[in-house]
Amino acid sequence: MSRHLKYLFLSIVLLLVQAKTMTLLTLEGITPDLLVIWVVILALKEGQLTAMPWGFGIGLAFDLITGNFLGLSALTKTVAAFTAGYFFDVITNGFGAMPDYAAQIPVQDRWAIVAYLRALRR
Repeated sequence: MSRHLKYLFLSIVLLLVQAKTMTLLTLEGITPDLLVIWVVILALKEGQLTAMPWGFGIGLAFDLITGNFLGLSALTKTVAAFTAGYFFDVITNGFGAMPDYAAQIPVQDRWAIVAYLRALRR
């Protein structure tokens, strides 16, 4: 339970930093999103099912603080948490006809594959 309190504290700090100061770092209309980075870290560390509620809560709180369209950030943060953990889970445990590759591919290489797949989507 104590790690979730740490997550909550860090989420609140990042939420305030994102809402109040990250707009100062906007470059050509692009603002870094610390909250997405935090949700992806949570998904990588705890798994997608744990990170999805965190992403939803963080996104909803961000919408309420900034006055943005309610639910938009909640949806994007939830999707970010889901996709960050999904590919790693499929590589580790398999899915459908695809076997698991946990024994053949070390953990660090699995994360490298996930990063490569995410880069291909862009």
